[in-house]
Amino acid sequence: MDIDFSSAAALKAYSSLPKMTGRDAREMAQSPAEAKEVLEEKGLWLDFIKEYQGNLDLFAEYHRKGCQVIGFYDELYPENLRSISSPPNLLYLEGNAALLNNKSIAVVGTRQPTAFGETFAKVISESLIEAGLVTVSGLALGVDGICHRVSVENGGQTIAILGSGVDCLTPTSHKLLAKRILEKGLIFSEYQLGTSTTSYQLVARDRLQSGLAQALVVCQSPISSGTMHTVRFAAEQGKPIYCPVPHSKNSQSEGIRILLEVPASQLKDRLPAFQKSSPRLQLGDEPLAKPITRDNLSQVINSL
Repeated sequence: MDIDFSSAAALKAYSSLPKMTGRDAREMAQSPAEAKEVLEEKGLWLDFIKEYQGNLDLFAEYHRKGCQVIGFYDELYPENLRSISSPPNLLYLEGNAALLNNKSIAVVGTRQPTAFGETFAKVISESLIEAGLVTVSGLALGVDGICHRVSVENGGQTIAILGSGVDCLTPTSHKLLAKRILEKGLIFSEYQLGTSTTSYQLVARDRLQSGLAQALVVCQSPISSGTMHTVRFAAEQGKPIYCPVPHSKNSQSEGIRILLEVPASQLKDRLPAFQKSSPRLQLGDEPLAKPITRDNLSQVINSL
């Protein structure tokens, strides 16, 4: 059997073996002769071959269902995700895979935006599409849905990143929106078909939203919103973060107010999501986010 040791099928086969991390799988894919020797010594070579062949059959079935699978070493794999601290070895895609390496901006926020959050989400999404950029979000209720909907309604391209298999869309109320996204855009996940959403997977998904995009725009967020995990990942990845300036005090905007006004070094004490930040994350005395307003909107977009 001819084996492509750096393929998606091989990476998944490596990862299925005992005590094998995603990083281990990538390293073995880069040194096939050494990998074979190690697996033979451990009595795992035949297990690898079996898994590899099974993955080829599984991915062929996925392809028939309209789902493309790409691995870390495939040409289509996005360069921006290769550089994050924990890149997924596999991506499961539906739609226009070429968008993975296009310039994109993540637009995120609360599932329960006020009129302020809704208005800004519409304005920024429309402006990004007009500038020829791809929008990225998570297909959740609230700001995510607004971003995707405005993008497709304005003839743009948008990417939805899921915390489930691409065939297990949630919320179900967004199934029609998902179909519209796929007309010109892309939906993808690091989870194989049939995988249901969990809270852990949604947080893990957030690192891909910030990781894929050139910058992050937070439209509105309370202190304890899951959106703040995306902000934390963006900070760890060194991505610029922008927020609109709240017009008034409101619990749904308290998170972005903190990002705009409080020294970044204090965020671990103010935002629960930042208590899980990497020890390597160095936060200074300036606020983490920069303001984005109607007056500087064009200037900010042109700088991205």
